[in-house]
Amino acid sequence: MVDRIGEIAGFAGKNVLDVGCGWGALAYVVAKRNGDPCVCAVDVSRRCLDGARRHCNGLNVAFAAGSAERLPFSSTVFDVVVLFDVLEHVGDVEEALRECARVLKRQGLLYVEFAPYYCLVSGHHMYGFTFLPLQFLPEAFVRHLVSLKGSAADLETLNSLNRLTIQRFQRLVKRFSLEVLADNYVVKYSPFAGVSLKPLKYLGVLRELAAMAYVSVLRKH
Repeated sequence: MVDRIGEIAGFAGKNVLDVGCGWGALAYVVAKRNGDPCVCAVDVSRRCLDGARRHCNGLNVAFAAGSAERLPFSSTVFDVVVLFDVLEHVGDVEEALRECARVLKRQGLLYVEFAPYYCLVSGHHMYGFTFLPLQFLPEAFVRHLVSLKGSAADLETLNSLNRLTIQRFQRLVKRFSLEVLADNYVVKYSPFAGVSLKPLKYLGVLRELAAMAYVSVLRKH
């Protein structure tokens, strides 16, 4: 994923924002491999931020507490903003996109990757619990099943999902001054590798079922 962004944007000398950094894996890779960019990483979880600081110790990475919907930064300060496996978990998708567009410089790039909610394999995110498409079952039944058979982490994941689809994302993007440079429909064969199937773009609702990850690279005017 970092390579895909780097091919379009490059990172040397850039200000990069990793929104929803988690344990800092993305921030670490960007800071380690790409010409010493200035990386800022933000997350709502203090626990994750503490872990990310340890993981990125010695690298040019700054950390801040905050949500995607309320980024603790001034406007037009970043060259690249990354939302990797984050947007499907935020409370307000539109506000998160508005904030990302706000902190981007003109001609800056926004990289978004998420698992569409109705993907048959990855949409519910509870891979350790089951690969069956639980999101198509009645919500009350799913919550009861997960509470009985799943872990606390499974239930937390279920509660965090906002049912984001490719169609909804593309509709929201049109409300901001963001130009789509590239989009890809990815079928993953491991957590770290996948293949882009561009024909899925033309399959309408079927792409929501088949694409395990949707990737969009956008540029701010």
